[in-house]
Amino acid sequence: MTTFPFDPIARMWVNARAKRRSYASLITALEKGMKLAKRKDDNPPTTQHHALWTHIIGIEIWSQKKLATLLGEPDGAADYDPYRPPQDTPWDDLYPMLEKVRADTIALAKRLEQAKISDDAVVFHKGWGNLTAKGWLLYIITHADFEFKKIML
Repeated sequence: MTTFPFDPIARMWVNARAKRRSYASLITALEKGMKLAKRKDDNPPTTQHHALWTHIIGIEIWSQKKLATLLGEPDGAADYDPYRPPQDTPWDDLYPMLEKVRADTIALAKRLEQAKISDDAVVFHKGWGNLTAKGWLLYIITHADFEFKKIML
């Protein structure tokens, strides 16, 4: 995973913004992201769009694995590559796949809230450093929204 000079700033921004948010507001944002994804699903299938969809899905699954460690689950792979759907995944399978992945993220957010995970508990992100539980959720939201905007171009 490539790191950029702004990664420490991004980490501070995500953690600070997320700390002021409730799990309910983050869950609502995750749900709204699926509405955005549905609109993007209507775009014509291209190799570039396919690569963006599989990237979004892979990053979200990887992020789930990292977040779940706060609930005592084993850590996943160091990078997202093992979670990225293969290049030959049919175009029509991508939106339903993302729907399931996003539902799993929402369920995980609810589990984190129920477990009353401390706002100071962190999990290491290979590129950004330590992110809080809410920081990871905001990272997922922000990442997907940013990548979906590329599909609009």
